[in-house]
Amino acid sequence: MLLDRARRHRAFGPAAILDETSADQLGLLDVVLRGSLDAIVVNARESRWILELSDSFETLTGYLRGEMIGRTSLELGLLDADEVRHESTHRADQGLGGLYETRMRRKDGELRWIQYTQQLLGNDFVLTIVRDITARNLLEDELRLLADTDALTCIFNRRRFAQEAQRQIRVSKRFGDPVTLVVIDLDDFKTINDRYGHQAGDAVLCAVAKALGQAVRETDVIGRLGGDEFGALLTRSTSTGAKRVIGDLLAALRRGTPDILGGTSLRASIGSATAPGTDADYAALLSSAKGNMYVRKRADAER
Repeated sequence: MLLDRARRHRAFGPAAILDETSADQLGLLDVVLRGSLDAIVVNARESRWILELSDSFETLTGYLRGEMIGRTSLELGLLDADEVRHESTHRADQGLGGLYETRMRRKDGELRWIQYTQQLLGNDFVLTIVRDITARNLLEDELRLLADTDALTCIFNRRRFAQEAQRQIRVSKRFGDPVTLVVIDLDDFKTINDRYGHQAGDAVLCAVAKALGQAVRETDVIGRLGGDEFGALLTRSTSTGAKRVIGDLLAALRRGTPDILGGTSLRASIGSATAPGTDADYAALLSSAKGNMYVRKRADAER
């Protein structure tokens, strides 16, 4: 019955269901599906034609029932070809269950994240239960962003910076590219807070983060290591490249902080350490860069 109806739909279009919608003509499966709160769809196992669906599946996809019966998810554009060839299809063909996630394109073009399970109904049909998890994924992304980002400066916090730096170093080891770690420490930051107030101190920290972001490339990694200390991992960068970034950073700080500090430019101590990709180690680079930074800080203090 379901396959026959799908064939009529493919041949004659949505008008083919006008004489099929009364309750006494629907089978038990149809009644259960049409009234289900879950988004459910039944496909032909061989052709992948949509044979029956719940009202909530209409709501989820934005398509009317008559537009979907006798069509495939690929024909409707609900899923891309790669998703249709997903492992879940292969597992369903074998009668194996599983919980999967993918993106589905609604009729209006909006992309939604969905979670779904599939199971065989006899030998000829596949039943899929679909849940919209877009809101959940957005919330998870927001929580992940909060966990990874320094709340004040909106760049990576210490933990996330270390993770991303280590990841980039592993890539550099694979290809043998040099990497440079730069550490920036603001001079007399406590004095800035005491003299101009914590609001001005926060503005200075944000200005440093902005200047650092402008000085590096998109492939580089920046973060606030804590307090008034910042870091930047420069990928595919020698000491010469690091000098350019440091120069650009200092120039940006000279331009960006006088308005905050009553005409006085912010001073910062900067140290860097470079290593070939084959020998790079985050902990060693950080220790070396900080050591060079403190040498510079002492030298400036003795002038």
